[in-house]
Amino acid sequence: MVSAARRAPVATYLRKDGSVWTTDKDGFIMSLLAAEITAVTGSNPDEYYSAMVKKFGQPYYAREDAAASEEERARLRKLCPSDIKTEYLAGEK
Repeated sequence: MVSAARRAPVATYLRKDGSVWTTDKDGFIMSLLAAEITAVTGSNPDEYYSAMVKKFGQPYYAREDAAASEEERARLRKLCPSDIKTEYLAGEK
């Protein structure tokens, strides 16, 4: 994952308490993740990834940037979860 603002590598992880932790120093945490994948699955991360692609299909990433006016940015800054009135997010209920 890359931060749009800094164009630096970032990663977001879920803590045991359900809160999130985002870091731009993900080399260390990604090494721990690779070690955990190997310990739990017995496969190296490349083998594990290949098996996931075979099972679920090749992932594709497409980013679409959209310009926002200052008024739209102000509205987005004030947005809170209760303002979202939908049952679906990214096609999932």
